[in-house]
Amino acid sequence: MIDDRDFEAGMSAGEREALGDLADRLERGRPLPDAVFRGELRRQLVSDEGRSPVGLLATRWRVLAVTYSGLGAVLLVVAGVGLAGIGPFGTG
Repeated sequence: MIDDRDFEAGMSAGEREALGDLADRLERGRPLPDAVFRGELRRQLVSDEGRSPVGLLATRWRVLAVTYSGLGAVLLVVAGVGLAGIGPFGTG
């Protein structure tokens, strides 16, 4: 359903009517996926019900957090070794 708020302020009534007709025609002519595709999609969604995308995102977030924390610890160790004057970044 299209109302007047969907059009620009300076449009004439004829332009609004023509665009409204075009929008209605496009909505009616929009193709729907065939029944085989819809049935297969439904079966996949129902079978994957136990796997929550939120759980997968939480797992990925944990892996990233542990990885970044580990890399940060390694960088702190390298900086500490450099300040102690040993290793490739030693000041001594």
